[in-house]
Amino acid sequence: MSPIHASRNSLAPVSATKAYCRSGSSFPRAGRLRAASDLRTLDQPPAPLRFSRDRRLAMNTGLDARVVLITGGSAGIGLATAKAMLSAGAVVATVSRGAGPGIGEQMHVVADLSEPGEPQRVVAEVEASLQRIDILVNNVGLAVIRDLQDVSDDDWDLSLRTNVLSAIGATSAALPGMLKRGRGVIVNVASTAGRRPSRNLPDYSVAKAALLAYSRQVAETYSGQGIRCNAVIPGPTLTPSWTGAGGLAEQQGNRDEVLAKAAAARPLGRFAEPSEIANVIAPVAPVSPRPRLSRRNDMSVTITPPLARAAAIGRPARRGAA
Repeated sequence: MSPIHASRNSLAPVSATKAYCRSGSSFPRAGRLRAASDLRTLDQPPAPLRFSRDRRLAMNTGLDARVVLITGGSAGIGLATAKAMLSAGAVVATVSRGAGPGIGEQMHVVADLSEPGEPQRVVAEVEASLQRIDILVNNVGLAVIRDLQDVSDDDWDLSLRTNVLSAIGATSAALPGMLKRGRGVIVNVASTAGRRPSRNLPDYSVAKAALLAYSRQVAETYSGQGIRCNAVIPGPTLTPSWTGAGGLAEQQGNRDEVLAKAAAARPLGRFAEPSEIANVIAPVAPVSPRPRLSRRNDMSVTITPPLARAAAIGRPARRGAA
């Protein structure tokens, strides 16, 4: 059985495009009228077009009808990002090792992106079903508490494959289609540990530092061809990676005590919420040049909840960039 499943409100993946797009075989551009009822004949008095609040919001975000692939999209930051993208009118595909989030995503692919070849397979299946990928959000990650001297070769291998090579594989697979269309957006979810290594997360810190370097490399290489690549850098966030069974809190002792101590050490005395991170990813992601934040390329946004510091590194995207 194919690992893809369609949402309850759509048809099977092979016909998902026609089910979603009323106008035929391809997705409409943002803001284009889709229904004949939206048009008036010449003998009718003119009247202003009226859109719902949600529709106006979608048109203003630059995400309407854009195809977004979100890795690690069934929980935590990935789930919150999927919800934010859907509310802005995007067509969302999610990826995780288990079932999809069931929030109205157009499709879900079951995959372990740490396995060689899996990121490329996922991208190929999404492009085959939804025709293209406009925005790629590389969010999947893995963190384990341990001392540097205790990290085995297998630990390094798994951490690098999950935290950075999965993003490299997905990006490399999505880039040809983006370059052919002359536009595309890649958002990599890194970590503050990638800038200042966490003593008890050595392999995770190194992998996230590599992801930041890769983000800049992609931005520098492809910005002149219409591709934007930015990194979002959250601090500790209240996700299952921290709060779940076997998560970072339980790995360090009593779950509630560890969470309380870690929260107290944050600038505002609490963890970030996944929705706060998603609310930074969404403005960075639009393919159109709105809002202003979306025009920047090679940008690193560091988040201290709710959003106390945002550092833009680089410059606005070159002419022709998405």
